[in-house]
Order: sequence, then structure tokens, then C-alpha cells
Amino acid sequence: MKTVISTLAILCIAFSSFAQISLSSTTMPAGTAVAGTKDSTKMCTTTSTYPSLAPATSAAWNLSGVTYTAANDVIYHTAISGSASYPSAQYFDSTNYATSAGPFQAVGNVMNSISASGIIAYGAHVNYRADSIGVGDTLFTLNQNVVYTANDMVVPFPATMGANWSNSYNYVTNFEITYPSLLLNHTSAALHAIVTDFDTVVGWGTMKVKTPSGGTSGSINVLQVKTVRKEIDSFFIGGTPASALVLSAFSLSQGQVTKTCTQRYYRVQQVTPLALVTFTDSTYSTVSSCQVHTQSLPLGVNDVQYADNIKVYPNPVTNNTISIEVPEATDGSWSYELIDITGKIIAAEPLALGAGQSHTQITLSHTPAVGIYYLRLKNNGEQVSVKPLSIEN
Repeated sequence: MKTVISTLAILCIAFSSFAQISLSSTTMPAGTAVAGTKDSTKMCTTTSTYPSLAPATSAAWNLSGVTYTAANDVIYHTAISGSASYPSAQYFDSTNYATSAGPFQAVGNVMNSISASGIIAYGAHVNYRADSIGVGDTLFTLNQNVVYTANDMVVPFPATMGANWSNSYNYVTNFEITYPSLLLNHTSAALHAIVTDFDTVVGWGTMKVKTPSGGTSGSINVLQVKTVRKEIDSFFIGGTPASALVLSAFSLSQGQVTKTCTQRYYRVQQVTPLALVTFTDSTYSTVSSCQVHTQSLPLGVNDVQYADNIKVYPNPVTNNTISIEVPEATDGSWSYELIDITGKIIAAEPLALGAGQSHTQITLSHTPAVGIYYLRLKNNGEQVSVKPLSIEN
């Protein structure tokens, strides 16, 4: 009974942890650790309902009421080295770069690094693409390396409440355009962009998000970073500024300004923000889009089920062997996941619980660190129970 009471006390402390965090080279992964990994995210629907996301300290933001789109988005962090265009880059991301001007849009792989100074972006590689922009009209995005004229410091280290920084850089994206009515046939075109952004850590607190299965995660300590990004776009055709006639055909204007207002909610040990929220204007009152990082989420209180008909023992675990009993054999496949208090899956394997079987054992191949964990049991891929475990090996 003493062990059970101690375990529940530790669980309460774990779920109620509430402190301002700092982003630094010791609390964020190194670029070499990020390279070769992937992050799963979900986009919220345009009809989602949001709580107040106003800057605050000791806040308790809750995004569990949003509605996710059906699709899963995956950000691949691919390792690179020795690039002539990006000599300091350690990895590139499969998403996030996009030009902002009307039909002159290109997407690419953002080149990044994480070092003692912070998270840095250097530019993006853009692949060739042809897009129809009308009958007989085509915009060709050229295969190219887009290099920023100055580094984009995404987050400098250390970052904590009140920290602020800014970036200013230019970049050029090259195209070819075929537009017979304007006498253009694979004519060179370019978008010249001037970017400035201002970033401030405006709040801190905890955030709960909706899990992919529709539940609510546990509370996660986050820093709230507000960004105002202004991009001034100019357009060139055949090496000279585009004429008013050409700009009119694309509903563009020379030197047009695009302003983007976002909030990013960072947690430790994760380079992808827990939530990336884009607003319609600088009042930060109306959300236009929201991306949630649904990987490595801590369990919510509703996930911790003490089902009497499933037994897990011994608890605490002292020899890497865990016994599992179900009241009667259940058809289908069984599996388990061992999860630490941050939501990271430490081990996951199928269970030998088939027809006529009600007991099996797990032998952990690697000894986890001493602490509190959760054993999530699944039948036919559906969660049936989550048990807290104290590991004292």
C-alpha cells in the first residue's frame, strides 16, 4: 500500500509540474540528434474553436477542443553535410519554406542547424515544378538553392521570458514563365524578397493539446514566442522589373507587402513547436491556421486507467520482467508500449496473448532509468488500459 500511495503521489507531481522553462543548448537537442528523425503533426480545421491565446505568465492553455483534419503531416529532418550553398547546415526539413506572392509560390526543404547559439535557418532547396496558371500558361519553378543573405535565427539560446531578437535578410527565387498572350515563352522570372521579423518570448505556462486519438494530453511546459514577419516582394521578368501589364495579369503589385503574425509554443527537447498558430492580423485575436506536434505527448489524466480486470505486476519492477494477466483470452493481437513521463515511448512490442491465453510476461531488453513509467496495453490496435509502473532496477 505504501508503494501505491508513493506512486500516486509521484504521478500527481508529474502531472502538476508548472514552471517557466528556458530553451538552451542543454534543454534542446543538438542538430546531429535531430537529423534523421521525423515529427508527426496535425493541422486543425478552419472551423476549430480556440481558447484565448493572449500572452500570459503561469498560463494554462488548452488546445484539446480543436478539430483535426483527417490527414497526418510528417516533418522529416534529413541529415546533410558538406553542402557548398549551406556549409553550416546539419539537416533539412521537408516542410515550412514557401514564398508568399500569389502564383509565384515555391515550396522547398529548409536548411537548418542547432548549435550552442540557437536554431538557425540558412535557406531552402527548391525542386523543379511546372504549374498551370491558365489555358496555355505555365509557371516553371526552377531547381535551385535559395540562400538567405543573412542567417535566420529562429530561436537564439538562451531563450526565456522577455527575450527578443530580430532577423533581416533577402532571398531570390527563380522561375520561367510561358504566357503567350504576353509574348512570354520560357522567359526568366524572379521573385526578390526582403524579409524582416521581430520575435519576443511573451509568455510561459503549460499547454494541453488534443491527441491523435481524440483524447487530451497531459500538461506540457511551454514558452510562448510571438513573431511578426514582414516580406516585401518585387518581381522581375527577363532581368528587369515586371511591367504593370504583367503584374496586373497576376494580380500582383511591385513592392507588395505581406505581414504574417504567429505564435510558437516551444517545449524542451523538441525542435518542432508543440503548437504553431497563425493569426489573421497583428491583434492576435483570430486564428487562421494551427499546427500541433502530436508526437511524444505526456499522458492525460483520462488515459491513466486502473482497470480491475487487467493485472500488471510486480510493481515496482526490479528485474526487467513484467507479468500481465487478463481475465479471459481475447481474440486478436495484443501489444504494449512502455512510456516515460514526458510521453516518449521507451519500448514497444507485440504480446504473446492469443486464443486460450490469459497470462504473459514482458522482459525488457534494456534497463530503463529508475523512475515512473506507464504501460499502455492495446488489443487490435485499440488502447484498453494504461497502468503506472515504478521501475527500481
